[in-house]
Amino acid sequence: MRKILILAANPKNTNQLRLDEEVHEIQEGLQRSSSLDPLEIASQWAEIFPLSLKLQN
Repeated sequence: MRKILILAANPKNTNQLRLDEEVHEIQEGLQRSSSLDPLEIASQWAEIFPLSLKLQN
């Protein structure tokens, strides 16, 4: 079985991204592709500060 790891981040002090919806859409698209081998999809979320804020400190 092949595995796909999706890493995503929504930086603090920015507009909320729809990361969970995008991962769900990816999963649905892959499941509709019957020609592919079975896949295991894992996602990991992280919050980060924008780079410009890190550089100021």
